[in-house]
Amino acid sequence: MDISERDENDMIALIGQRQAQADGVADYCSQLEQAMVKRNIHLKLRWMSWKERGGAGALSWLWQESPQWQGKWVIVQYTAFAWSDRALPVMFLVVLLLLRLRGVSLAVKFHEVQGYPGQKLNHRLRRSIQLWVIETAIRWADKPILNVSLDKLHWLPIQDPKVTFIPVGANIAEPNWEKVKPTINDERPKTIAVFGMTSADITSQEIADIAYAVQQAALQVPKLRLVTLGRGSKEAEKLLRQALNGVNIEMNALGLISAEEISRTLAASDVQLYVRGDISTRRGTAIAGLACGLPIVAYAGTETGHPIPEAGVLLVPEGDRATLAESLTRVLTDEKLRLELQQRSKDAYQKYFSWDAIADRFCQELSL
Repeated sequence: MDISERDENDMIALIGQRQAQADGVADYCSQLEQAMVKRNIHLKLRWMSWKERGGAGALSWLWQESPQWQGKWVIVQYTAFAWSDRALPVMFLVVLLLLRLRGVSLAVKFHEVQGYPGQKLNHRLRRSIQLWVIETAIRWADKPILNVSLDKLHWLPIQDPKVTFIPVGANIAEPNWEKVKPTINDERPKTIAVFGMTSADITSQEIADIAYAVQQAALQVPKLRLVTLGRGSKEAEKLLRQALNGVNIEMNALGLISAEEISRTLAASDVQLYVRGDISTRRGTAIAGLACGLPIVAYAGTETGHPIPEAGVLLVPEGDRATLAESLTRVLTDEKLRLELQQRSKDAYQKYFSWDAIADRFCQELSL
């Protein structure tokens, strides 16, 4: 069918709420929208905007808007906070029920697959509600789409053949690899990139891990530079500088910067250090490193599964600072290893994590 004959609402990506900063879900949908256009498929983004409309107003808007979606794929985007200020996303199930009544082809893209962390009573209660919502949504959806390999999610009803796995992509501009030539330049400081840090109560652990690994690497690498960027990096700058006091290293904390600046910064780095929990296929900040052809030194954990091991990633048992520092130093001092890992990252990105690869997976799973 010629693109001119298609309805502009071929598919809908439904998002709960616009986020103030660094809206990864909206970026994900925008990138997927652009990739789908190349396949003559139009993905139209729609926001419930329940904060502005109110819960009842948002549902009323959806009820009036959704009749024209009948028979089309509607991909509802799930994160807990996108559907509730308190991360208690019961409204999400109401939305799914309403869409089922409207007769749409219902897909759910889960950007989160685990419940709220923590062991306090309110944490456990919140996690229980979130997991109940996720499991219910999986049963109700015609096509549940997860971003972590199914064999890593033992609590999910993965025996259902309709559940599928599609990793996330990188919400940045893909660098021109032809212009990013690997070079050996002893005059240039070797650069370690850290993209994204977690909330304040967890960041202290990350800071300690980063500082230890960088400090040990600095003992063997005379010219060393640390660049932190993305969410939380500016807030953590003071503590990180204190932890690195006395270490012979240049440090820059860039904070929130544009997608183009992220791409340029990562592409100009030598290695990415990833200690924001375990690396997995749902971590867009890690996938960004692969998109820029970076070797990555990262913690492995329960979510670290296919196809991460195929990429240029040196995996370290979570919390093992000694091995983390040793692996980081190896990448910075062994040029042959660095270039090998760089090529593996590029190959894995093109095969699994590029937006063309992700769009092809959506077309396959939704029979488009």
